Amino acid sequence: MKPLKSPSQQRHVSASNPRKKSNHWIVREKTLLQPETSAEFYRDWRRYLRSGPERYQALLRLGGPKLGHLFQTDVGFGLLGELLVALADHVRPADRLVVLGILRSLANTRRFALNLSLMSYAERESCRNLFRKLQAMGTPRPMQEGLSQEEQGLERQPGGLQEEERLLQELVGLYQVD
Repeated sequence: MKPLKSPSQQRHVSASNPRKKSNHWIVREKTLLQPETSAEFYRDWRRYLRSGPERYQALLRLGGPKLGHLFQTDVGFGLLGELLVALADHVRPADRLVVLGILRSLANTRRFALNLSLMSYAERESCRNLFRKLQAMGTPRPMQEGLSQEEQGLERQPGGLQEEERLLQELVGLYQVD
């Protein structure tokens, strides 16, 4: 896999730099995560994605289907907990559906139950916090006085809130969240 370089991640090097003889542009080593294998993901996760927000954005960019494909055999030891911590620390209401998709894909990987059982106490707490946040984000807004849920359009939205809630409850069971 070749890392993609973004022009916005370049900096100018002056002639006063003793290692350079002329002015030119140098591309920083930042990448846009585009792994083709779980090994590439793991390497890039460690090498290029150092902060929580960077890791969270990379997970969102890849999405559930790509992550599910990368980790269909197994999520590397310790990585499941790191992924859940990144999601828990940075999840936003606008990302709820994407995060649910990521969680579903990870839960469908082989040896998921084993990886779950090997998480540290802190990682389990992050997992619980993630699910608490996701549940709070899905709490229906107060109903307008005198209108039923159907009249407000809450029941008939295909793939809407009710489908998300069903998926969330399924995931709560899979992730063994109390």
